[in-house]
Amino acid sequence: MSEEDIYLAGFFDSRGFLKFDKEHCCYAVFFNISEQKLLLLKEVKTMIGFGKIYGVRPKIKGRQKEYSLWIGGKDKSLAFLRRILPYSKRSNEIMEFIEKVRKTKRW
Repeated sequence: MSEEDIYLAGFFDSRGFLKFDKEHCCYAVFFNISEQKLLLLKEVKTMIGFGKIYGVRPKIKGRQKEYSLWIGGKDKSLAFLRRILPYSKRSNEIMEFIEKVRKTKRW
């Protein structure tokens, strides 16, 4: 059991999203966070060991800029999810996502 894995699972549970787009063959795990927490997102990326941080324009004028950490692609998405699966409170959702990706013929 790794303290980092437990931390990452908690971070995913509170801030993580899963994207499954079978039509465009897009699989990703991502996190959105406000500008004030960019350093935190960079630290999470370092713990994970991969991913890319993007700036996201606020949807409402005058709001803080947001950032997203994307873990894209089948192999990296699955590697991250398998790493946090034992510690996540969203394990059922993660297992369903893994199964969808596994069953997808096109990749």
